[in-house]
Amino acid sequence: HLSSLSASPLLPSAAPAREARPLASILCFPGTLAMAADGSERHTAQVVGADGEMDGPALERFAAAAGLVQRGLSYAVVSIFGPQGSGEP
Repeated sequence: HLSSLSASPLLPSAAPAREARPLASILCFPGTLAMAADGSERHTAQVVGADGEMDGPALERFAAAAGLVQRGLSYAVVSIFGPQGSGEP
């Protein structure tokens, strides 16, 4: 559960550099699993609804799917916040 995740800011990992690779993005659609160019997995989830409210259950599902609790501090999470445009001028 999220209660076992640290609320402190992310710090450099104490793990060897080969293990401290980006793992996840909180970015797209619930349950999406994307593959990075190097073949590693990237989990994505939308955890803030259109109303701007945090979706706690979605965040817990993301943390479980990405295995964040088991990783300790050896992970990176990237969050992108802002309006989503259609790409049309």
